[in-house]
Amino acid sequence: MENPHLGVGFFMTQGFKSNCCKTMRKNNRTRSGLTSDTESPTNPWDTYWKGTRQSSTYKEGETESHVLTRQWREGFEGLEYQAVRMLDIASGYGIVAQMATSAFGDRPHEITCIDISEAALDAIKGKIPSVKTQACDASKLPFEDSSFNLITSQFGIEYAGEKAFLEACRVLEPEGTLMVIAHLAGGGIHKECEANYAAIKQFRESQFIDRSLDLLETKMKRGSPQEDIDLAFECAKPSIKTTADLIKKYGRGIAGGTLDKIFTDVARISRNSQNYDPKEVLGWLDLMRIELEAYSGRMESMCRAAIDDCQAAKLESALSGSGIQLKRFVKLPFADSGENCAWLILGKKVA
Repeated sequence: MENPHLGVGFFMTQGFKSNCCKTMRKNNRTRSGLTSDTESPTNPWDTYWKGTRQSSTYKEGETESHVLTRQWREGFEGLEYQAVRMLDIASGYGIVAQMATSAFGDRPHEITCIDISEAALDAIKGKIPSVKTQACDASKLPFEDSSFNLITSQFGIEYAGEKAFLEACRVLEPEGTLMVIAHLAGGGIHKECEANYAAIKQFRESQFIDRSLDLLETKMKRGSPQEDIDLAFECAKPSIKTTADLIKKYGRGIAGGTLDKIFTDVARISRNSQNYDPKEVLGWLDLMRIELEAYSGRMESMCRAAIDDCQAAKLESALSGSGIQLKRFVKLPFADSGENCAWLILGKKVA
């Protein structure tokens, strides 16, 4: 059944005059209600990871699967080291470090998480106080040779390319273990990322946030003439329709449900604009713009980082040349669909 809320009428509280929008008011993005929290930080990954924590419309950005969880559990349980010195590369929110902490239990262990994003590492510190964290580039690890006997990464190390894998080999001690789950080109996760990226790109091109800012600012401004409100609504109508069609095409869950959430929230505010604080509303929309840019960038990066068969063969050769005896370099399926979703790379460094 067609979603009843998707449409231009969803934004209306009364009949609007059919004015033709021939000119567009210039947007003023320096609004008095904005706080420093909406300013884009230098590191776009910080924007992404901050967004996943600050906005309820975002997931944490981690990929969870029974297949992946089982691989980590079996891998950790099979380790024979009396004391584990583990480095988790491109940790994100620390899902691998959490599983490792649980699996190791009372066994002596020291876990170091690295990521390029301070925001991600701050989140890890809050969840797992026992781990060490350090912000750095995975292709330039600030550790001595043979510093760890376990190197892990889930959907992270591949972003930094082959050099990051070679750096992992360098800091891994002889007889140490390499355990990596990486993005698979053409796999289920890759396809989902491609769809998310395409949907967000079209959403941004629709200028829905810009037109919504104009409409809401006009409706919330005390004493705005009705003709100004009508004009702002007419200007917003193409963006509203495009976004509604976009959500119908991809489904309400696209981009973690974020586009649908923005669409429905703006519609609700538009219908009841007198009940909202203009500064908070306009600041929220500007923040959503920043977070969507960061989310879009992450989706694009995921697609670029995904490893195809040719790259896998090259990487396998590079790892072998760096002293890694590979036990497995295989594709992993999703538990439900059976579609391949990732690469599993498991090996041990020869003495």
